[in-house]
Amino acid sequence: TRELERSIFEAAGYDVEVAMDGAQGLARLRQGLQVDAVVTDVQMPNMTGFELAMAIKSDPLLQRIPVVIVTSLERDEEKAEGIDAGADAYITKSVFKQDTVLETGERLIR
Repeated sequence: TRELERSIFEAAGYDVEVAMDGAQGLARLRQGLQVDAVVTDVQMPNMTGFELAMAIKSDPLLQRIPVVIVTSLERDEEKAEGIDAGADAYITKSVFKQDTVLETGERLIR
């Protein structure tokens, strides 16, 4: 999924930075990596996407960064947990379409 998302955004003209998990992504952000948005899955080793969203939104230096969760977790409780964690958008893989992800990203970074 990570490589698919990378190719979608790169084909649309975006520069993409990839982290292997949420902990690595958060560390890179805290080290000064400048991004317009974070796209994350929920199920990752070391730090879930929910935990990543919470960490970003609770950090005064990072909280302006939009967080988009793209996941296979579709239950209403899981969606609510993602939004409660601070995600600006929650996209399930069952309705995952290239246009949806791009439009969501563009809407959030404008």
